[in-house]
Amino acid sequence: MVRKFIYVLVALFAFSSPVFAGALECEDCKLVKRGVHRQVIPTDDFVCFWFVQPRVQNVLLKLYQRDGTMRPYSRKNAKIHDRICVGRQWVRNMTRESFICDEKIAHFDYAQPGMIETLAEKPKYSREVEACLYGNDKCREMGYPSYR
Repeated sequence: MVRKFIYVLVALFAFSSPVFAGALECEDCKLVKRGVHRQVIPTDDFVCFWFVQPRVQNVLLKLYQRDGTMRPYSRKNAKIHDRICVGRQWVRNMTRESFICDEKIAHFDYAQPGMIETLAEKPKYSREVEACLYGNDKCREMGYPSYR
């Protein structure tokens, strides 16, 4: 009887542990919460993706590439007005499936015709194509164009 009780306790602990719970978490959720970890290769030829959001929180930028790969970038505790800067070569090769999102899954898609070309050729710190992560209605009220 005691042995069965111990097995039940061990099973309950295993299924409620953060390790097991993390296995059920989606990949995007992990990237938004924990950030992207990889070696950064310094470059002076980069583009900044500007965004505005309602509060300080983590933000994820996913650049889908023409070769089928995806390059994630994250900013932990991003400010209300902030940016994520990436190498221009990754912007030139991105597809229309690319997007930026926050922890609440408010997102902005880089899907409009000409948007990728504008991003790829704009000056480094230009705020052209600034993403609004407040939701469509609020973004329109704030003067941001609706891209959906």
